[in-house]
Amino acid sequence: MIRKAELKQILFPTDFSETSLRAGDIASTLARAFNADMTLLHIIETSVYKSVFPELDVETFSESSVSKAVENRLNQYAEELIGGSSLKVDTLYQSGTVSDLVYEAMGSTRADLVVTGLHGVKGVQKYFAGSNAYKIATRSAVPVISVPQSAKGEIRTILLPVVEDLNSLEKVPWAGFLGSKLKVNVKVLGVTEPNDEEVLDAVQSNVRAALTYLGQHGITPEVSYVECENFAEAVLVYSEKMNADLVCIMTDRDKNSTGIFPGGAANQILNQSKTSVFTMHPDAV
Repeated sequence: MIRKAELKQILFPTDFSETSLRAGDIASTLARAFNADMTLLHIIETSVYKSVFPELDVETFSESSVSKAVENRLNQYAEELIGGSSLKVDTLYQSGTVSDLVYEAMGSTRADLVVTGLHGVKGVQKYFAGSNAYKIATRSAVPVISVPQSAKGEIRTILLPVVEDLNSLEKVPWAGFLGSKLKVNVKVLGVTEPNDEEVLDAVQSNVRAALTYLGQHGITPEVSYVECENFAEAVLVYSEKMNADLVCIMTDRDKNSTGIFPGGAANQILNQSKTSVFTMHPDAV
């Protein structure tokens, strides 16, 4: 669990939507706080244009005036984010599939963190994967912060849910890293099952381990426990109840690497959260 977190390079995919611009506030705040560089990435999603305009030559399209407009908008947005500061912002645009090209850009930019906008869904869709944000979160080799439109443009309180699985502790160094640098509140939530002493013991043991690590890094968090049958619903409820600005969870990459099939708790949280969501999977560190 205890591997050091670091933040030198942030990848920020943007589609210039209102939700994406809110994510840009978070990304630039983190970049300034950690003295990290940023890369703005825009992807002209050719699959969308192909479905609407099957006669379109995608390769030619990527070199068209639209491409030039994208380049100009990226450069303008980079200047807005820099705003006279010493923040370093690079720009990158490509044509293709969003999740594939974001994944490639993680490697080419050597990103330590991805920050992306999160577009929630309603009805039965909220239990199923499919959004670009979810595909990015489940494929990413590095942690991802997904920011919904309803999120605040700043982070003041971090919610750290802990369950009986030891993998849930792998996000603790990042929560401590962000919490100590940003000088914000960290709230630990032990999530256990009703009337199960064995699970409760395991959760309490993991909470103690989390508190020890956070304490060594100058953080004294608030601690709460909740019994529930649905982890995702408990996290969603408590993230609002505790007025969290960022909730830290793990994804399950092995079972859902493509983001096509139902994604369980992580997907439900991503699709329904009104709060920014930090995700990583056990392979990510």
